[in-house]
Parts: sequence; C-alpha cells; structure tokens
Amino acid sequence: MNIVIFGELPLATKILQFLQSFESINVPFVVCENYNAKNLDPWPETPMLYEYAASQNIPVIKLNELEAYCAKLSEKPVVGITARFSRILKENHLSVFENGIINLHGGLLPDFGGLYSVNHMLLSGNKIGGGSIHWIDLGIDTGALIKRCICDIAAEDNAFSLHQKVQASLLDGLKSVVSEGLERGFDKISHEVAPADAKPAYYSKGSLEGLREVAFSELGSEKALRTIRAFDFPGYEPAYTMIAGQKVFLRVTI
Repeated sequence: MNIVIFGELPLATKILQFLQSFESINVPFVVCENYNAKNLDPWPETPMLYEYAASQNIPVIKLNELEAYCAKLSEKPVVGITARFSRILKENHLSVFENGIINLHGGLLPDFGGLYSVNHMLLSGNKIGGGSIHWIDLGIDTGALIKRCICDIAAEDNAFSLHQKVQASLLDGLKSVVSEGLERGFDKISHEVAPADAKPAYYSKGSLEGLREVAFSELGSEKALRTIRAFDFPGYEPAYTMIAGQKVFLRVTI
C-alpha cells in the first residue's frame, strides 16, 4: 500500500523510517515545503525529511505537485500523514487519498487547537500535556480525533522540554495507529472520545500577545513561574519584567 508523508523535520523522518520497516508499505514520495525549518526535535542526529528521503532515492515534491504525482501511481495512496507540515491542506489534497490524511498536532485536542500549544498548556497550569492524532477535514484541528498522546508536565518543564516530550509521544502514538491500520484497515481504526470536561479552544497567531510580561510585584508567584517556563524556548523571546523602563528577560534555563 502507498502512504505519503508531509513534513520536513526529524519527526517526519522518524515516521518514514518506521514505515520502511513494513514490507507491505511503500512511500512513493514525500511532500516538503519549508527547507529552512528549525530542528528542535528530540532527535538531533536524525536528518531532515528531505535529506533522508533523497538518501533513500525517494522523490521529494512540492504540495502543488501532489495531484500529478498521485495520478501516476498504479494504486491510490491509502492514507497521508502530516507531521508539523507548514501548509494548510485543502479538499483537492484530501481527495487523492483513499481514506484521507492523518495529522499529528502538537497539543491535546480539543482543548489546545491552533498554534503555540506547548506555551498554552504550560500557561494553563495543567499537569498533563501531549499531542493529538486526528483526521484532517476542511477546518483547522477539527477533524475526527483518533488518539490523544499523553505526557506528563513536570514542575521543571519549560516550553522546549515539553515540546520534545510531545514530539516523542506523537511518534509513539502514530506507530500504534499505523499498526492498527495495517491490521484492521485505516477505514476501521478506533477513535478516541475527548474527556467530558474538555474545553474546546483555538489559539490564533496573536494568542500570545501581551502574555510574556511578568509584573515586577508578581515575580515570586506561581503564575510568574508558569509564565517564565511557558516562554523559555530557544530562538524566541522569553518572558520579561520591566525595571527602570527596560525589559529584563527571564528564563529557567542557563
């Protein structure tokens, strides 16, 4: 059966390597768009997807080539898998797959849809974090939930460490989903029901605006520590407090 992977980062490479362990699975090509993505996944020795695919003589294509490449296949792809892919997929992309496309989302759905999931999970004060595996529909993070991939949020976690935990939990979860799909058929895989107390939320591009500042008077509070941890991520502006009219940045890492 043909399965297509969308993504660029080592998480997508790990998925490809897992699929290659099955004789019944063929990955005819992979879809990559962003060749400048930052590699902050928990597998520093694993190459980017486009690098690894090229080393395996697997074609690397752009999203606008998807339909043409699928039309050349003798069998319609059974399913697609997106792993932190940098483009929004539309109906014409979904329709070339027999069962649709599965997405690996970096937050627990339906509570943490949209962007910056690890930041918002830490800001919320939750003790449980994780990612979600779901079918893609025409909305954003609204498709049928397949599996919530749970990980703990430890007292010492910051946005970076939680991000790495979530990526690892998503990979483990995807392996079980694929194994079930091979055994039962991807049209018959089980679906998880969200907890009854779930609070659906979607976080947009501007959802972190105004949340980085910690009032000087609150520096000793638990809320301040949550905020500092939530914005401690390499390459991004951390939390800060204002002293004498200047930003003083706050981190929990050295």
